[in-house]
Amino acid sequence: MEKTQINLIISSAMVLLIFGLFNFLIIPEYSKIGEKNLEVERLEKQIEVTNNYYLFSEKSFNDLMASQWEQKRELIAINFISSPFFFPKTQYFLRNTASQNGLAVSNITHSSSISVDKSQESFKDKMKGPVKKTSFNASLEGTYESFKNFLTALEGQTRLANVKSINVSSMRQESDILKFSLIIDFYSY
Repeated sequence: MEKTQINLIISSAMVLLIFGLFNFLIIPEYSKIGEKNLEVERLEKQIEVTNNYYLFSEKSFNDLMASQWEQKRELIAINFISSPFFFPKTQYFLRNTASQNGLAVSNITHSSSISVDKSQESFKDKMKGPVKKTSFNASLEGTYESFKNFLTALEGQTRLANVKSINVSSMRQESDILKFSLIIDFYSY
């Protein structure tokens, strides 16, 4: 019986030793392996998202280049320039457009640029980012047809503009030459 008890004690001790080794050495390492597997999965997803971002960016860039973006960007670039040349360039644009449409320019003045509160503008849902507004007062002389062509040209250009008011008066009773005073708000970023 003593031998059986010794064998039983040794067997029990070995079972406890194996259970202890399993519980304190193997299970924690297995848990660490599980945590590392989760981290690897998370990193693989992050790599996939990053790769998708770069593929999307490259596709967008190629689409822009295929649509001749460089030329289109030059057309709208005037709206994104906050330089001291904004005022003279806009005055030149107004003078040039008026003369091309048969109008004589008697005077063009402008206000200082002010930041626009988006709640004040009628097209506030289309405005993105900080926007500045500059009002230009223009006094023009010419025929009604020339003025109509001027407004059509103004509407078809790429500058962000809003004709705020128009006043029309006749120069002389017998003449078809009219005097136009208008206020145009130009917006820039």
